[in-house]
Amino acid sequence: MPLWHDGIKRTPKDYWSDIQKTLSSEDLYTGTQLDVFQYRTINGYTITYRFGNPNAKDKSDVYLLQVVKGNEPNINELLDRQYNCDDVTDLKNKSTKCYPDYYTYEYDSWKDVEEDDMANLALSEEEIEVLKNVRFPFFVSGLAGSGKSTILYYLFANIYKHVSKRYPDHELLFLSYNDSLVDKARRAVRSILCYHSSNEGSKANFENPEYEKHYNKCFVPFREFLKQAFLDESDIERFSEDKHITYEKFREDYKKCIISAGKRLSPAVLWSIIRTFIKGRSLDIFTPEDYNSDAIAKKDKTVDSKTYEKAYGIWEKWYKNNYESKGYWDDLDLVRYVLIHGDTKKAFHKYAVIFCDEAQDFTKLEIDLILRLSKHSKYNLSGHEDDKQIPIAFAGDPNQTINPTGFRWAGTKALFSESFKDSLDGHPDLDIKELSKNYRSQLGIVKFANTIQSLRYKHFDDTSKERKLQSVREDPKGENKDALEYVGFYSYDQNKDIIIENLPNANIIVSGDGEEGDLKDYPEITDDGIKLGTAIGTKGLEYDAVMLYKFCSDPSYTLFQKIVKGEPFADDSERFEIAHFFTKLYIAVSRAKSQLFIVDTDNSYENFWKYFTNHNLWQTLIDQYVKDEYKRKLVGHITNGDIETLPQRLSESYDAEENGRQEFEKAKGNPPSILHMKRAHDYFLEAGLTALADECDAYIYI
Repeated sequence: MPLWHDGIKRTPKDYWSDIQKTLSSEDLYTGTQLDVFQYRTINGYTITYRFGNPNAKDKSDVYLLQVVKGNEPNINELLDRQYNCDDVTDLKNKSTKCYPDYYTYEYDSWKDVEEDDMANLALSEEEIEVLKNVRFPFFVSGLAGSGKSTILYYLFANIYKHVSKRYPDHELLFLSYNDSLVDKARRAVRSILCYHSSNEGSKANFENPEYEKHYNKCFVPFREFLKQAFLDESDIERFSEDKHITYEKFREDYKKCIISAGKRLSPAVLWSIIRTFIKGRSLDIFTPEDYNSDAIAKKDKTVDSKTYEKAYGIWEKWYKNNYESKGYWDDLDLVRYVLIHGDTKKAFHKYAVIFCDEAQDFTKLEIDLILRLSKHSKYNLSGHEDDKQIPIAFAGDPNQTINPTGFRWAGTKALFSESFKDSLDGHPDLDIKELSKNYRSQLGIVKFANTIQSLRYKHFDDTSKERKLQSVREDPKGENKDALEYVGFYSYDQNKDIIIENLPNANIIVSGDGEEGDLKDYPEITDDGIKLGTAIGTKGLEYDAVMLYKFCSDPSYTLFQKIVKGEPFADDSERFEIAHFFTKLYIAVSRAKSQLFIVDTDNSYENFWKYFTNHNLWQTLIDQYVKDEYKRKLVGHITNGDIETLPQRLSESYDAEENGRQEFEKAKGNPPSILHMKRAHDYFLEAGLTALADECDAYIYI
C-alpha cells in the first residue's frame, strides 16, 4: 500500500503512532469513497487522508493531506487554498513523498524517511511515464518546476546500484556548474538508494567507507572536477580562486573601463559574447571573420555583426590586458587549458556514466569537453545492438540561462551525434523528452510565468521548436480565471510604511546580477538583517512565497515600452538587454510555490506592471503573441493586491527554518559559499536553532 503525502507539517514530530494506528485500523476501508477526504482524531491530533482505489486487491493508495492538533478540519479550504487538488492524478502530482506502508511499522525506519527531505521523492504520472521509456543518450528538457532533476536522480540511482555491484571499478560522474545542485543531487540519489522500495538492503552499503567514498566521488561541480581530474600541482596556483573572474567581478571592473559611448556595450551583452562565442565557441578564438562566415549558422547568432565587432574590440583591448595579462582566469580559460595542454592524468575517455544537470549553463566548448570524458567515445559499438546505448544524460532549460552560453538542444544533439558517429557507425537518432507540467507552483504563478514566456518567445526567441508553455490543471471550480489569485501587485509609493515594516517576513528577490542584492541600492531598508536574493543567487531554490521588490530598478525594463509601441530596438544590444531582464524575471517568479507579491513604484507600474495587471492592456498583449486557443488557457495576468492582508500573508508563508536549510545546502561546496552560509546562519538564529547557526559559523570561520 503506497503512502503518498505533501510535506506534512511535523507538529508534533512524533505523530508516527497516530498514523500507524490509523493505517492499521480494522475498519479503515469500510465505506470509503474515492473522491472524499476523511479524517480521524487520535490523541487530540486530526489526520486527514483519502484513498486512491480501496477495491484493489493490494488494498489502496493512501494520501495524507494534513496532521494537525484539533478537531474537524476545513477540508474544502485546505484543498482550494493550499493544494488545488481535485483528482487522484493531481494528488500524485502534488505529493512530495511516496513510500510503502511497511515504513510505518517501525518508528526508526519511518523517522528516517520522514526526516530526510530527499527521501522517497514522489514521482508524477508524467515523470513515471518518462522513466518507463528511457534510452541513452538521454536528454530531458523542461521549464522551472517540471521535475527534470528528479528524473535524473532516479535514473542515476538505478544505474549506480547496478554498476557498483557488477563493475565496481567503473567511474560515474554527476556534473553541474551549480555547487548546491550537485550537493542536492548527491543527497537525493543517496536517499533513493537507501529508502526506495526497489533498493531494499542498499542502505547498509553506505556503512562501508570505501563504498561511501566511491559514491561521493561521483558528484562534483564542473570547475572543481576540471581541477581535480586534469591539473597537476604546478597548475593549481595558476588557477587559484582569488584570481577567478566571475560575472559579478567582471561587471564591477567594466564600470571603470574607459570606452567611448558609441563603442560601449552593456556588461550583460559583452559577457555573453565573450563566453558564448569569442572564447566558448571553439578552441580557436572566434573572430568577427568567423562570426560572419559559414562557421556558424544564422539561427545560432545572438547579435548582429556590428555588435559582435564592438565586443571583440573591447575583449581584445581591455579584457585581455586587464585580466589575462595579469594572471586572472575565467571558466573558459580553464576549459581551454585542459583541452590544449593534454590529458596528463588520463581523464579523457575514462567515465562509464556521465550525467549533467542544468545543461544550459554550459557553452559549446564545455559540452564538447564533457563528451570527451566518456569511455564509450573510444570504442566502435557498431554491430553491437545491445551495447549501442551510451549512458550519458543531460537535463536543462534554455529559458533559465542567466549567464548566456548560446545553449540550444539542437546544437547539443548535433555535437553528441558528431562526437560519437564513429562509435555508433553513423549519426544516431536522438530524442529529447519534454516535460510539460509544473509541479512546484500554484496555478496562478504558473500562468503568470507562461505570460512572461509568451512575450519572450514572440520577441526574443527564434528557436521555434523550443517554445513551450507549461500545462496547467483546469481550475477545480471550472472558472479558469485570467486574473490570478495569490499573484498581486502592491504600490511601494502608496504603502511604503506597511511594506517596509513587513519586509523581515518576506523572501525578497531583486533584479541585481550578482549573487545577492546590495542594501546600499535600497536606502529605505535600514534593517541590515534583511536578505536580498537575486535570480542568480536563488536559482535552484524555492519558497512558499516570494516578493519581487522594486524589480524594475533595473533600467533595461524601460525598453519594454518599445515592445508596447511597436518600435524597433536601436540595435541587438538593446534587444539583448530586455531579453536578459525577462530571463531574470521568469526565474524570480518561478521560485514561488504558493504566493507571489510584486512591490514596485508607481512609475514602474505605469511603464511596465500595468500591462500585466490591467485586463484590457494584458489582453491586447496576449492577442499579439498567443494565437492558439489552447495556449490562451495557459496564461493569466496579475491582480492589484490587498495591502490590508499583506502582513498576514507574509507572516503565514515565511519559514525561517526552511529558508535556513535551503541556504545551508546551497552554501555547502568546495569551497563553501560564505555568502549563503551567512544567510543560513541568520535564518537559523531567527528560528531559534542556535546549534545549526553554530554549525554555519564553523564553515565560515574554520
